[in-house]
Amino acid sequence: FGEVFPNSEATFAGGLARALAGKPVRVDAFWTTLPSGRRVCLRCEATPWRRADGGIGGLLLFVFDLTPMQEALERSRNVERRLKIATSIADVHVFEVDYATQMITRDGAENTFFDDPPTFEMIAADPFCGVHEKDRERIMREVLEAADQGRTHSSEYRVRRTDDKEIWAFSAVDFDLAADGQLSNAVFALQNVTR
Repeated sequence: FGEVFPNSEATFAGGLARALAGKPVRVDAFWTTLPSGRRVCLRCEATPWRRADGGIGGLLLFVFDLTPMQEALERSRNVERRLKIATSIADVHVFEVDYATQMITRDGAENTFFDDPPTFEMIAADPFCGVHEKDRERIMREVLEAADQGRTHSSEYRVRRTDDKEIWAFSAVDFDLAADGQLSNAVFALQNVTR
């Protein structure tokens, strides 16, 4: 094992001994360097196999290369980190509505726009619930045109608030439609342009 995965003896010595004693073991993710010099993230499982007399005859080792998935997760974490920093500096509010999980992910300056932020249920019932009634018809028309043309929509409008304070937003929205034409995901970015 050490020849294939150098510097892994410390990680696996105890686990391999337990597997040889009859207990399957699993390491979900560990980073190592292969003899080729390539750094990889692996999931390893060791399961004992038994001889006809019931004694342990050896181990079955399963090794899965998780490197592409782990690298993608790391890139995703880095992008999320940069987004959080950018939204805090720029006083921008970014939120994503995921219709499959029925969740909203929010980052940035939400409180500069909404005194009563829309919930998932509100947005699912009316995707334009955050738009002030005076701008609603225009924004609905513009968004539908953008959807027909397969492009991101951006515009300025007043935000719906319960306290009648006038807040203007420059907004961009990108969305995905499911095969049946229904919204599956939407990402919104709002910048306060009231001044």
